[in-house]
Amino acid sequence: MLISTSIITILAAVGVTNALPNEKRITHDGIGSVNPNPTGALGSCGVSTPDSSMTVAISPFWMTQHAPGPYCGRKIQVTNTGPTTDNSVGGAGNTIIVTVQDTCAGCDENHVDLSVAAWNSLTNGHEFSVTGVSWHFCNVNGQC
Repeated sequence: MLISTSIITILAAVGVTNALPNEKRITHDGIGSVNPNPTGALGSCGVSTPDSSMTVAISPFWMTQHAPGPYCGRKIQVTNTGPTTDNSVGGAGNTIIVTVQDTCAGCDENHVDLSVAAWNSLTNGHEFSVTGVSWHFCNVNGQC
C-alpha cells in the first residue's frame, strides 16, 4: 500500500511539473517607437488596432511569414529605459503591458512599435519619437 501511494504521489508531481510553462523569460534591449493608426486599420493579426488600444507591433523575426503570426494576442511587458537620441523623452522607468496585434516590417528583432495609447503611457505623453526599452514576452497564460 505504501508503494502504491508513493508511485501515485510521484506520478502526480510529474504531471504538475509538466503542466507548468517551460519558457524561460528572456529580456530584450532595444528601442520603442510609435505608429499612429487613427483609422483603426487591421493589423497583421486581423484585429483593429486603434490609437486608444494598448497594442504593439513586433518584428517579422518573431512573427515569421505566417498570417496571423505566432505571437498574435501574446502579452509583452515593456519598460522605458530612457532616451536614446531624443533626451527630452520622459517616462524612464515606466512599465506597461501591451498585446501583440501587428507586424512591424521595418523593425529589427528588439524594436517594438507601440500604439499611441501605449506610447503615451510609456513616455508620460511625450511627442512621438524613439526611446530605449527593455521588454519580454509574458507567459502564454498572460503572467508577466
